Amino acid sequence: MKNFLSAIAACCAVLASPLVADEVTQEDLIAQIEAGGRNETSERRHRVEVEGCTLTTFFWKKIEGQDWVLWTSLTVPMESVDFVDFSGKGGMEYYFFDDGVPPTAVVLLKAKEGTSFTHEKPFLRTPKGKFERSPRGDGTTHYIESTNGVMIMHDGEGVRAKAEMFTKGYVRYVREYCTFTG
Repeated sequence: MKNFLSAIAACCAVLASPLVADEVTQEDLIAQIEAGGRNETSERRHRVEVEGCTLTTFFWKKIEGQDWVLWTSLTVPMESVDFVDFSGKGGMEYYFFDDGVPPTAVVLLKAKEGTSFTHEKPFLRTPKGKFERSPRGDGTTHYIESTNGVMIMHDGEGVRAKAEMFTKGYVRYVREYCTFTG
């Protein structure tokens, strides 16, 4: 009986611990990353999506005579990212904030050595090197290049909180769901 009561006490202690109180589900972290990656102004729209351990960014730009154009989309294997650390450069860890008008937050994701990201762009932007046609628009509107860096930039009120929400959620998500710890 004494061992049984000890086991119950230990269980209750674990359940009452701050680690359990801070538990967040995978879906919660995805929602946090996606909310932190969403931003819209009259000229730009940003969105990110997480599926498994892949992050896809979308940036639409308002183009005169064409309405909204997908200006850039990047596909990022989440565990292959090195965040650029701004803490020694007057920014915060993993993002930079400028409280100008409008306020701006920038998160830079760098590909780890030996990896790259898929970068989709419209043909309105001239390809700078080797590319392949995107399946979007039957290969006539967009192309795909490889890149080693991603910039997520948001303008407007609340962008500092979004950058922090995005980076904290991203780091935790990769640590908990994308990193082999075997």
